[in-house]
Amino acid sequence: KFQDDTLIVCLCEVASKADWSQQPGESVTSFLWALGTLQRTSTATTSLQAKPLLKSLLGRAEELAEGLRLRHVVLALTGVAKVSALAEELGVAKRLRRVSSALASRASDLVDCLDPQDLGLVAWALASLKVDGRGEVLQRIT
Repeated sequence: KFQDDTLIVCLCEVASKADWSQQPGESVTSFLWALGTLQRTSTATTSLQAKPLLKSLLGRAEELAEGLRLRHVVLALTGVAKVSALAEELGVAKRLRRVSSALASRASDLVDCLDPQDLGLVAWALASLKVDGRGEVLQRIT
């Protein structure tokens, strides 16, 4: 647990130096996924340190969602699903819902291009996030 807390603190320090409004989809989705993966075992203190980063990442992911490439849509959706409880806890749930909807819309455009593993990840993320309209996307997957 200590190691994960240290990693989150380091991640937040590095990310605080970035201008997220200028970062490409690859960077945004990779950081979202990393934050989601690391925060699952973090303490309340490190979670609070992640709030500014989470807000920036969610906002930028929403801006970029429509043009994200396939791999980045999968990374972003799984990352957003992993940070959903943290977003609720930190008061950024509205932003999370907006980006979830934008990513679900983009995933719907790409369903026919997803391999079996990515199909499973997208289905899991959409179901976990309870995104409005997820039924249509999930039906296209089956």
